[in-house]
Amino acid sequence: MSNSSVGKRLFFTIVLIFVLFALAFVLFQYQRERTYKRQLIETQLKEYNIHFAESIQQYDGNDTIDYCRRFVRRHPARNLIVTVSHNDGTIIFSTDTTHTAPPDNYLYSTTPFPRQRLVITTAMPVDLHLAEMLSTDKTYLYFAAFMMVILCIALYRFTAPLGRNITKLRRFADKITNNEPIHSTDLTDFPDDELGEIAERIVTFYHRWQRTKEEQNRLKRELTHNIAHELKTPAAGIMGYLETIINNKQITPDLREQFIQRSFALSKRLAALITDISVLNRMDEYNPAKHTPESVEVGPIIERIYSECNLQLADKHITFNNNVPQNACVGADPAYVYSIFRNLTDNSIAYAGDGITITIDAQRSGQYWQFIFADNGAGVDQHHLPRLFERFYRTDEGRTRAAGGTGLGLAIVRNAVVIYGGTITVTGGKGVGLTFRFTLPAFPAHPSDRT
Repeated sequence: MSNSSVGKRLFFTIVLIFVLFALAFVLFQYQRERTYKRQLIETQLKEYNIHFAESIQQYDGNDTIDYCRRFVRRHPARNLIVTVSHNDGTIIFSTDTTHTAPPDNYLYSTTPFPRQRLVITTAMPVDLHLAEMLSTDKTYLYFAAFMMVILCIALYRFTAPLGRNITKLRRFADKITNNEPIHSTDLTDFPDDELGEIAERIVTFYHRWQRTKEEQNRLKRELTHNIAHELKTPAAGIMGYLETIINNKQITPDLREQFIQRSFALSKRLAALITDISVLNRMDEYNPAKHTPESVEVGPIIERIYSECNLQLADKHITFNNNVPQNACVGADPAYVYSIFRNLTDNSIAYAGDGITITIDAQRSGQYWQFIFADNGAGVDQHHLPRLFERFYRTDEGRTRAAGGTGLGLAIVRNAVVIYGGTITVTGGKGVGLTFRFTLPAFPAHPSDRT
């Protein structure tokens, strides 16, 4: 790779192109002006021949040769060679006694006159005065040189910042390639022009991306730690119970049964935790653009959840009110819609308390359906609300584990809503229950519901 900067290469390339163009223009102009002046002199000589022929025609004397000699002497140019001849080449008069062709350093014009049966040739020597007349005007040369200087200055003012910007970006790219820390302020101090603005935006975007990547790595480490901790707890409990059963042969049947039941409960919690983690991973990798949304009727899904949870609802004397309209259809994956309402229902059953009421409402709002899932149970303190959708966040560690929760239910709810462009919020407080408001994109209702 060349050590010269792009700005310098661009500068010298354009200057070279302009110099070549200027030289071509100068040569063209030189030849054009020289040809023009020669043609001008030849035209003057032709006019002189015409005037000479008219004078001969008007002369009524006897001594034509003497008249021609006197006519030629009246011309201001010296050493003028004038030859008058008939059409057949017979010379009538000539100032050149040798009667040869004009030398190379002469300009001449030959004019035939058919009516008079004459041919007049006039030749003028290219002396110092005529050479000065034929020389080109050098004003345009000075103008071209002046314009070249102006162009060089303008090009330098344009290419110098460009070269500096590209040099900084190249140094910036080298640091990225070599994984070097980027702290130098000269990498972000670009000239105040369009190129500098673009370069600065690239650097700013990289810094923002780097901060985002660091934050993602931090969250990933934190999530990995939490997953390991959550998996370790039930696994350790299962191992402890089984180890006790194996190492104590004299354990009573009732105690053995109790330990087996507890191990089974922990294994169910471990399976639920793995399932929820798998669901979240699929949601993180889900791209709605690659999937065609289905028309999902929300009402039947809620009725299905009510049927599956009927025994749990009855045990806790929970009233379940489904007020969702029958024509409420959303464009989403049926499994994700099920996960939303199932996790919200499980959350209320597990933590809201006994004798509560769960109410689900919905209404159409433009291109979305807005759902309200509310209970009037125990609720949580206000300071917990902003973090309820975080993975593995628990308002009461002991109570949550006793209820068998994985700590991922509300995170699944939020992700399922967000991947379809919806929004979700939670309000409530201690002793007043929780209210979840979220939106999902509307989809044309079932054909039988269309008007």
